[in-house]
Amino acid sequence: MRKRGMLKKMFFSYIGLLIPLFCILLLFFYGLSSEFKKMDDRRLELTVNQVMETVEDKYRNMISRSVQIGQSSYVARGAMLKGESHIQEAIQYISEVCAYEEMIADCFVYYGNDRIYSIEGSSSVSTYIQETLSCNEETAQIIRELLDSEDQDMAVAVRENGGSMLLFHMPIDTVVNGRQASVNFCVSMAEFAELMTPLLLVENLYVRMDLENGQSVYLSGTGEEGYREIAQEAFPDVSTGSWIIKEVSQKYPRINLHFSWQYDMVYANIMDYQFTAYVVMTLFLILAGAISFKISYSYWQKTRIVAEMVGDVLEEPAGREAKDEWDLIRKAVSGIVTENRNSKTVITQYQRALRQQVSMMILHGTYNNMEQAEQMLELCELDFYEEYYAVCIIYAPKQQEGLLERLLEQEYTEDIHCSGFLGEQTVFELLLQCPNEDKSGEIRNGRAVRLQKLFEEASSKAGALTIVISSIYDKRHMIAYAWMEALEQLQAMSAGTLSGSIFICRQSGGENNEWKALADVQLKEFGEAMEQKDADWAERVLEKTAKGETKPGDNTVYYRRFCLIRYMIQLLQNSESEVHQAIYEDVKRINLGDTASFLDDMRNIVRYYCSREEGTNFDYILQYIRNNYRRNDFSLEEVADEFGLSRTYVSRIFKKKIGMRYIDYLSNLRMEEAKKELLETDLSIQEIAENVGYFDVPGFRKKFKQMYGINASQYRKQYGKAQS
Repeated sequence: MRKRGMLKKMFFSYIGLLIPLFCILLLFFYGLSSEFKKMDDRRLELTVNQVMETVEDKYRNMISRSVQIGQSSYVARGAMLKGESHIQEAIQYISEVCAYEEMIADCFVYYGNDRIYSIEGSSSVSTYIQETLSCNEETAQIIRELLDSEDQDMAVAVRENGGSMLLFHMPIDTVVNGRQASVNFCVSMAEFAELMTPLLLVENLYVRMDLENGQSVYLSGTGEEGYREIAQEAFPDVSTGSWIIKEVSQKYPRINLHFSWQYDMVYANIMDYQFTAYVVMTLFLILAGAISFKISYSYWQKTRIVAEMVGDVLEEPAGREAKDEWDLIRKAVSGIVTENRNSKTVITQYQRALRQQVSMMILHGTYNNMEQAEQMLELCELDFYEEYYAVCIIYAPKQQEGLLERLLEQEYTEDIHCSGFLGEQTVFELLLQCPNEDKSGEIRNGRAVRLQKLFEEASSKAGALTIVISSIYDKRHMIAYAWMEALEQLQAMSAGTLSGSIFICRQSGGENNEWKALADVQLKEFGEAMEQKDADWAERVLEKTAKGETKPGDNTVYYRRFCLIRYMIQLLQNSESEVHQAIYEDVKRINLGDTASFLDDMRNIVRYYCSREEGTNFDYILQYIRNNYRRNDFSLEEVADEFGLSRTYVSRIFKKKIGMRYIDYLSNLRMEEAKKELLETDLSIQEIAENVGYFDVPGFRKKFKQMYGINASQYRKQYGKAQS
C-alpha cells in the first residue's frame, strides 16, 4: 500500500543518512586516536631525552660490565661483601622478581671459592636453587672476563673477601609496548635486590636497562599488592607509586635512571588498544543514533504523519467544488497538527475533521471510482498508532455493490479485521451482542434499540461508497462506543438505507493481534472439519476455540465465537436447501454471551449439518452446474464458492458420486447439448459452440471429434438425415 511505501521510504532515507554519518565519525575518532598517539609519543620522547641528558653525563662511567654471547647478554651486577647468608636472601628477592616478570632466562650466583648457585629459567624458578660444584666453559669465561674488568671494587670483593656476584642471562629482544625508559647501574647485590623490588611496583612505569653493546633489557611496573608490602617495609620513606628522579638519585647516587610513564590512561588505551576503543565507540554511536532516531521518529509520527498521509494517500479530486472541500480537509488537518503535540489528540481530532468534510465529498460523488475507494480504505487502516481500538464501516448502496466487492478483492482483508458481507439483520444481530463495560442487561438492550434506530433512520442520498471511522480508544471495553459512534456518523452522513451492503472493518492493536491469528488457524481447521462432515473433529475445534470465561471489558472470547458464527453464516446463507435455511435462522439466534448455551447450540447445529446426506447437497451442485454451464467463464472455483466448499472437496464429491472429474462432466454436458442443437436447430456451428460455453470454435470442433469420432458438420448430415 502507498502508506506503507511512504514509511518504507522514510526508513531507508534514515538508514542512508546514518551510514555515511557513522563512517565519518569512525574516521574522525580513528584520526583523533592517531593524533593522541603521536602527541604521547612526542611527549614521551622529550621526557626520556631530558632524563638522559641530565643523568648520563654524571654517571656514564658507572655502567656495569656486560658480555654479548650469541643472541643473549650476560650481565654482572655488583658484589656481595657480607657472606653466604646474605647471598641466600638476595637470591630469594631476585627469584621472585624473575618468576613474576618472566624476562630473565638464567641467574647465576658465583662465590670466590668457585661454588656457583644456579636459578633455573624463570618458568621454573619458584625459589628452587640448584647447587653446582663446577660450571661450564661458557660461564667460566664470563666470570673470568668480569673479574678481570676495570671495576676494582667488584674484583676485590669477589677475590679477597669471599664475596659474590650475580649474573643475569637476559634475552635482548624483550620489549614492553615500545615505550620504556632505561636504568643503567652498577651497585652491590644488596642494593640491587632492594632497588628492583620497589621499581617494579610503580604503576605504568617502564624501565630500560641499557647494555654496553647497545642492546637493552626491559622491565615494567606491576602494581602487585604483595610487592607493594615488601617495598613499603624496605623503603618507608619513599612512596611506591610516585618515584621521581630526585628521590631516587638522592637515595641511590650510583644509579642512573631512564624511565617513562603514561600521562593519561584514556590516551594510552586509545593508543595501545585501538581496536577495542573503536568497537566501544562504534557501539556507543549506534546506541546514540538509535535513541536519536527513536525520538525523532516518535516526534515525526505524532506531529506530521496525519498531514503527510492526507497529502500522499488521497489524490486531489477533479472539479472545483470537490477541490474546495479538499482544501478544507487539508487546512483542518494542518491546524490540528500545528496546535497539538499529543499523538492521540491529533489522531482523534483528525478523525472528527475528516468525518465532517468527507461527508460532503461523498455526496458530490468524489469516491465513485475504484482507485479513490482504495485510497480511502488505506486511510481507514490507521496502523501508525501503536495500540488502539477503532471501528470503520464501509457502506455501498444497491447500485454500488459491485464496487464494494471489487474493493474487497484487493486483499485488504489481510490487514484489517472484517465482519465480511452479512445480511442487514445479521449485521445487527451480531453487532448488538458486542460486549461493553455495562453489566446491566437493560442498558445493553437500550443501546441495541438505539443502534437499530440510528441505522433505520439513515437516508439514501449518497451515490457512492460511504466510509465512516470511529474515534480511537485505548481500552478494549470501549469498542462498543466505537461501534455506536461509527453508526452515528453513518446516519449523520445520510449514507443510505438497508438496501445496500455493509463491510465492517474493526482495526485493533496490542493484545488483539492474536485475534487475526485465531481466524487464520483455528477457523481454518473448523472449516475443514465442516467440509468433510466430520462432526467429532468440528466439535473438538469448537470446544478449543469458543470455550472460556467472558469478562466485562474482555472481547477475546466474544470475538472467537463471533468468528465461528460468521463462518457458519457464510457457509449457509447462499444455500437453496430448505434444511440449510432453517439452520441459518438458528445460527442467527445464537447467544454469544452465555458459554453453555453457545456451545450447546453450536454442537446441535454442527451435528445436524454433518448428518445430512451428501446426496442432497450434491443434487443442488449438479442443478447449479446445469443452470450455468453455458457460460464460458464457468469454473470449479465458482461452484465451490457458491456452496461454501473447497475446490478439493467438490472434486472429491464428483469422483465419488459419478465416477468422473468435474471437467469431464462439464464437457459431456456441453457436448450432449451441442448434439441436441445440431439435430434440432438450424443454428451454425459457431452459434451452437457459443450456446454451450465455447467461444473458441476450433476448440469446440476438436473436442466434438475427440468424443464422437466425427466432426460436428458430419454428425448433423449423417444423423439429421437418419432422423428425418
